[in-house]
Amino acid sequence: MEAIKTTLKLPVDIGKDVELVCRSIKNQFFFFLKNKNTGLSAWFCLDSIDSEKEITRKIMKSLEAIESGFMNNFTLKGVGYKASTENGFLKLRVGKPESIDYKIPDNMHVRVTGSTVNG
Repeated sequence: MEAIKTTLKLPVDIGKDVELVCRSIKNQFFFFLKNKNTGLSAWFCLDSIDSEKEITRKIMKSLEAIESGFMNNFTLKGVGYKASTENGFLKLRVGKPESIDYKIPDNMHVRVTGSTVNG
């Protein structure tokens, strides 16, 4: 099967450090973005490439993710709910006498402030 090549004018400047690949598979369009500096990547899928607004929104969201990485914050709410970091582990005490320990990957930073966990 021969690949079909087409040109898609991007509604947003992605920068020179970002690689963008679009593949069509079974009438769906898969966009893969990779930041050459950070090594972070993201992807999304669209049923059509007719909506410039939707493409722009998804590309902007993906660019934000590969520039700064993914960040998630959560707050523990409950009597006796506590979090801490120790020796590369996130320790959660959430209603059980023993803590639940999650190993923090080397490429991830986790910060605990009171009952809020940032990572």
